[in-house]
Amino acid sequence: MSQSTREMIIEEAIGAFAEKGLYGTSLDNVATRVGLSKQALLHHFGSKRRLYAEVIDTLSKLFLQEIEVAQDNRHTAPERLRYVFSHLLAVTQREERATTLLVRELLDNHDRTQDVERWSLKPFLLLLSDLVLAAHSWPESRRVEALARVYAALGVINYFAISAPTLRHMFGETDFERWKIAQGEELLRVVEVD
Repeated sequence: MSQSTREMIIEEAIGAFAEKGLYGTSLDNVATRVGLSKQALLHHFGSKRRLYAEVIDTLSKLFLQEIEVAQDNRHTAPERLRYVFSHLLAVTQREERATTLLVRELLDNHDRTQDVERWSLKPFLLLLSDLVLAAHSWPESRRVEALARVYAALGVINYFAISAPTLRHMFGETDFERWKIAQGEELLRVVEVD
């Protein structure tokens, strides 16, 4: 399979899984979106769960790359932390389907947790917690506290991003744009160094 076909399948699968989740999406749904047969998808990915795992892995790598791009060693650790989370806010707003799917992965995963062999989002969460540890000059023993702060910040980012279409219609474009700025400021308070 060519890289462009693989990328196209994964891109369409992101949309399908974001809309309906793992359980609500069939291989037929994805195949129809891509213009291939279900058998072609099975040939390339083996199963719906393997396709889904590839999609989640792709998204995890995307967000990891975004964090790495946002880090600049010329800045202090607290400045890097603020910049990375501001950057993540912008990425989640730009990548609405990806954000929705990642939230679904965290919410819809209960029945599959025993079967997961590799947690694609774990490196992303650990990298963010490393930034929190460095920004606060905390020892490794405070990793759990750093992860809690990361999760609180991601909650702010993700909830706002996935509810943006509803909020935009509910409050109007002008108020929504002002709210978006305020949301970025609130995010910085969540990750602010004491």
